[in-house]
Amino acid sequence: MIYENVELENYNRIDWSKINSEMTDGERRFVHGLIRHHKPKRLLELGVSSGGGTVNMLNAISDDSKASLTSVDLAEKWYKNKELAVGADVGKIFPELCKEKWKLFTGADVSQVIHSLNEKFDFAVIDTAHVHPVESLNFLCALPYLKDGAVVVFHDISLFYMRGYERTYLATRILISALMSKKIFPSNKDCHYISESEPICNICAVTITPELRKYIDNCFIALSIPWEIYPAGVISDIRSLLEMHYNDEQLALFDDADRANLAWVISNGTTYSTKKLERGLRWLPADTVFYGAGEKMSQLLQLYRQCGLTFDSPIWDKNANKINAIAGHVVRLPDFETKGSGKTAVIAVFDEIIANSVGRKLESIGYTCICVNELFGFPLHDRA
Repeated sequence: MIYENVELENYNRIDWSKINSEMTDGERRFVHGLIRHHKPKRLLELGVSSGGGTVNMLNAISDDSKASLTSVDLAEKWYKNKELAVGADVGKIFPELCKEKWKLFTGADVSQVIHSLNEKFDFAVIDTAHVHPVESLNFLCALPYLKDGAVVVFHDISLFYMRGYERTYLATRILISALMSKKIFPSNKDCHYISESEPICNICAVTITPELRKYIDNCFIALSIPWEIYPAGVISDIRSLLEMHYNDEQLALFDDADRANLAWVISNGTTYSTKKLERGLRWLPADTVFYGAGEKMSQLLQLYRQCGLTFDSPIWDKNANKINAIAGHVVRLPDFETKGSGKTAVIAVFDEIIANSVGRKLESIGYTCICVNELFGFPLHDRA
């Protein structure tokens, strides 16, 4: 109820009807009130979307010359309109504050950005993917860079109850349930309602304390809950950052969850054992070529790493000029001219049309082509 005792003059000067905000009015005032009460100087935002939350945070610090905001989003375009950049609303409302008080990093995970900032934050909002384990990994990466006493807000803690959303949107609820810290909620009158009679709060905050850090093992243990997505493209960066700040037992918990969930994704939900998949990798000839530098190839490279196998095969992709490298491995343009008689090509792409087209080209010059599913002997359908 902190914000009820804070003047709302700054808040009320924004015409929120013109902002693509994904928070309710009460949720925005909750964040605004926490900022006005605690007066943080270094603010962190994970998950920007169109920038409605960013506008709220910049507005709350607009009259504090010493305060600034850093925002990070893995996407580059707004997920509801791919023609708009992430954070597009911010420039429309605060063109000057964008230059003076705001740093925006897009196309990057927090694990790839936060260490280089050389900052300690005293306020944060985490509002990212809402499917496990994203919020937990975001928080674990951010925690070493949060001061004791910092306030961290989590949005969409009850998204699984909202109409139109799947009951698998549990990530933030799992995270806050694992954190040993007193939770701060809005008053009931500002909760988001899922029915006319039952209020359900969709936002809360915690304070970073020595006790929370002491029992952070709980958060690592919660990673054993099955993952809804496997963040193959950034998992190595996440692991590297965690290794800098957490102990061997905590890293072992992370690695166990990582291995099991990668195996589950690659095997289309048939095994949690990377050992069962290792045989497929060992069967491949030394001169195998891999086509594709996207999510599926990232998964394969992680599997090589987890199995302790060296990967030194060529990776081809038609977009090699834009991709350059994947997990440290150079990506080259495909060679559809040189004969590859007797050689094997693994097609590691999700798009069936692209996979078939590439396969036909390579087979025409002598390659034996197999898709990833065939490599491990699993059904041909793919999990998204």
